[in-house]
Amino acid sequence: MDELTRAGTTAVIAEDCAASTPESGVARRLTKGLVCQVLHSVGGDFVYLFPRSINWTEREDEPIPVGNPLRVPLSVIRPLNSRNEFMVSRYSAPSAICTQTLKGTVSCGCIVDTLHSKSLPEDLSRRIASFLVVKNVNFEEIAVTCASSDRGDFPLSSVLESESNTWWISGEGTMRFRGEEYLQFRLSPDGRTRRVSFFGLSLPPMPHGPLSVRHFRLDWSLDGDTWIKGGKEHTLETIDMEGMQAFELSPAIDAACVRLVCFQNVVWAERFHYSNCASEPALTGFDCVGLYHVRMK
Repeated sequence: MDELTRAGTTAVIAEDCAASTPESGVARRLTKGLVCQVLHSVGGDFVYLFPRSINWTEREDEPIPVGNPLRVPLSVIRPLNSRNEFMVSRYSAPSAICTQTLKGTVSCGCIVDTLHSKSLPEDLSRRIASFLVVKNVNFEEIAVTCASSDRGDFPLSSVLESESNTWWISGEGTMRFRGEEYLQFRLSPDGRTRRVSFFGLSLPPMPHGPLSVRHFRLDWSLDGDTWIKGGKEHTLETIDMEGMQAFELSPAIDAACVRLVCFQNVVWAERFHYSNCASEPALTGFDCVGLYHVRMK
């Protein structure tokens, strides 16, 4: 736990929690997986922190403005996964040599050693092992392939750009109370599997972003036809802030395609929290969902 109290440490929210802002006293909800930076500890039981930016691409991205620090119990944060530490501080394109293997399989070295012990030549053993190797996703290779619906304000590809005046919004009438509107992404040009360890979203905060996605899930596919629905670990919640908010995916996703499935926008999520909105009349003009940009790493 000592490492989590050091200033500058990158940490992850381990469970949904309420955070307080010392200056205003206003409580804010933080969601599991959110990447943060520790400012300092308070008596060993609490820490002050703020959501932190990570380097998604070689291009300048949307930094998170440093505002009021958030106070949370030390017990609700965890260290960043050690294999992901190097990816937070700098942009790192996948290297030409990669030895990590698909989840659920053994390590590349173990495969090579086992096959070599069965009298197979080492070069052949390495060739066989290469079919289970998976590279980290390269953001420059990601493409948006389709959406469940689109209001048509901008091309779908704009969600992978960095222009601050572009966005995606689903079709009108697609998000009354709750829906399943999605954006679909291909992770590599040749359809090969890639590993996604972080997922990022930027949204207009309230009061400017009532349509911003609040609750979402990540689904994935190895072939673009058969889809795996993300479970509890990959069902996440955005927070009301400027900049690119980052979530560490634990476990990481190995896939050829990923869907960002949006369940609720901010207005409907807040209305549901305070009342039985399913039985109330629709909110005119708030029956769709949207976001600025998407990032993966």
